[in-house]
Amino acid sequence: MNNLEQNIKEKKLEFITKYNPNKCVCRALSMSIAAAVQHNKLYSYGLPQKDRKIIRDFWTRQLDSYTYNNVFLTISSFEKAIVELKDSMNQEFREKFCSDGFRISHSQKSLSVFIKHMWCMDEIDEPAICPVDRIILSETKSKDISWTKVNDLAQHQKKFLFIQNAANNAGLSVAQWELLHFKTN
Repeated sequence: MNNLEQNIKEKKLEFITKYNPNKCVCRALSMSIAAAVQHNKLYSYGLPQKDRKIIRDFWTRQLDSYTYNNVFLTISSFEKAIVELKDSMNQEFREKFCSDGFRISHSQKSLSVFIKHMWCMDEIDEPAICPVDRIILSETKSKDISWTKVNDLAQHQKKFLFIQNAANNAGLSVAQWELLHFKTN
């Protein structure tokens, strides 16, 4: 095993030890949804907890279904999946969301964090994508690191290109580059 492989192995273990020490798919799903709404308003004001639970349960089932569809193998299949997830969430619950609805930023973050968990748990092969957010964009040459208002595929692609370029310049895959730049502390 070379140094890069060892570093990746250690960073995967560090990530999973902090965020999902029991390597539980249920925990990965829960953490993925939490990451998507942590700094990214979604629900309409005053939405009851019972409605939020119904939404989260549906969202969980949607995310889990992608585990078996290889959406992590190519960027184009991932992009298709994030648009599908956005559309299905808005179709089911549009009236329960704030004015912008369920955005690409919610979809991308939840799906990519779930995929990262699965990769770090060695349940899937290395993905072609990584989670995109303000923190990881700040590690690139992007001057616009805002993320929460991203709501179309072209905006996502433009921001993701900065990550791809940073990874290419470092001689790494996107997933490896993000994992090595992600701060777990």
